[in-house]
Amino acid sequence: MLTTREAAKRLGVTMKRVQAMIRDDRLPAQKVGRDYIIQALDVERLERRPAGRPPKVAPDENKRSTGNIRRGNEASTGKKRRKK
Repeated sequence: MLTTREAAKRLGVTMKRVQAMIRDDRLPAQKVGRDYIIQALDVERLERRPAGRPPKVAPDENKRSTGNIRRGNEASTGKKRRKK
């Protein structure tokens, strides 16, 4: 059993971040009085997860473009072309 402070130290985050994970149901915990008690196994599961967001999936090449990002289309950049 760990406190939020101990869990934060093991995860390398702040106590507020641990409390947010508990509130968002990403970290199971039991409230005892005014404090939370967290199972060490649950903290270990979070330690093993890769940090950050998952990588974006490459766009499907068969999917049609909307045309707004094609080169030379001023609507995509919001810039006006200069007259020569």
